[in-house]
Amino acid sequence: MVNLGHTWEFNNPDMGGLFSYSVESISETVTVPAGTFNYCLKIRLVITNASGDTTQTNSYYYAPGIGEVLNTLWIPGFEKDAEFKLIEYNLPQDSNVTLSIYNISGQQVAVLKNDIQTAGDYYVSWNADDLPSGLYFCNLRADGFAETRKMVLVR
Repeated sequence: MVNLGHTWEFNNPDMGGLFSYSVESISETVTVPAGTFNYCLKIRLVITNASGDTTQTNSYYYAPGIGEVLNTLWIPGFEKDAEFKLIEYNLPQDSNVTLSIYNISGQQVAVLKNDIQTAGDYYVSWNADDLPSGLYFCNLRADGFAETRKMVLVR
């Protein structure tokens, strides 16, 4: 049985440092292109380097009887490194995908993807060299699914 707050760790310097997993929820509702899944298990992974700095945070969502239905990624440094931003998403099925960035005024400042993609994990870089500091929104649309996330660009 999995309990809320249950945490487990392992240290692997070759893979980036200390991996800390924790159970955050057992009742998440997740909507993805394949449908809506209730009572999903949410597991959070935090990776820290030898200095104790967080280098990556993931949230994994697992639907009962199905498995992983969503995986989100956050890499610290978005605020520090304006040249390279990594956006990760998972498609459980082939989908027509549009991934766009908008500024605080609602103006589209970048289209990172606009094509049909097969099911799988995707990592998309965003070059924000020519943009000022501020609040931006990343919008992912895939066959009826839409999600928008806030991002802060600090120079």
